Amino acid sequence: MQRSLILEIALSAPMKNIRFNHIALFVLCMLLFAILDSCQGMIESSGVIRVVIGSSAPVSGKLDSTLPDLERLRGIGNSEEALEENLTYTTDYEFVRIKFLELTGRLWRGDLSVPDYAKPGEFKLIVHQRGVSVEEDTPTFTVRMFHDEKALQADSSTFTEQLIGIKPLWFVIILLPLGIFSIYLAYKQNSELDVMLEQKGLGPIYKLAKRKQNWEVVFGLGSKHGISTGQELYIVDQVMNVRAGIVAQKVEEEATTSEVPIDTDIKPSYYIVSQPPDPHQDKKVTS
Repeated sequence: MQRSLILEIALSAPMKNIRFNHIALFVLCMLLFAILDSCQGMIESSGVIRVVIGSSAPVSGKLDSTLPDLERLRGIGNSEEALEENLTYTTDYEFVRIKFLELTGRLWRGDLSVPDYAKPGEFKLIVHQRGVSVEEDTPTFTVRMFHDEKALQADSSTFTEQLIGIKPLWFVIILLPLGIFSIYLAYKQNSELDVMLEQKGLGPIYKLAKRKQNWEVVFGLGSKHGISTGQELYIVDQVMNVRAGIVAQKVEEEATTSEVPIDTDIKPSYYIVSQPPDPHQDKKVTS
């Protein structure tokens, strides 16, 4: 069977067995998915606390207190006694317990636990400052209790947590540098491929724009490759069959812009060459 010339050149290039373009695209798609999944999780789970029965879960939030009331909380930090004296919670499930660990401004952090005799279900929870009334718009948590980790995982708000139990943020942290590195390798590989194409006298088509009566063609051969204005060139396909002629019009150092009639046989995957291919050269390669 016939192989394209671009494939033959690629197979002779450094790093020939690795297609970094495909790897970079795959990694970037995975990174985008992880970012979207992470955002979805933050939106859906901001007011939901999930905990396995008989265990505990970290919790955090923001107090709804006004400035005068907050003044009384200044300097509490992580003093356990001061936290218990100034923070409390309201819930419709009497067996839940919260151990407050830290308070910074309005932001509090603690550890929520439910007893091992609890039953799966959910309840409401409001954390507030002692002596401050709970209003209708005070932030309310929904606490969901599960028999085991598997049931909790199935209720997770992100796809990756449901599937493998790992937060998508970890995928973002891992995939971001990997994506940048794979883009670099893809760029390096493409640069090496472009050099080999130039050595073969082939110019890839960078731009193919349809006008009213013509195709505007920008390709990768220029004055540095010996191309001059008015020079006749050739359009070839990937197995080096001549498809049409083309005349160099606007020649720059590394690229040339030309126009060909609208009925010309030309595609973005074709190439421009300065010399017609040798008709006696065997273009068939057995794979």
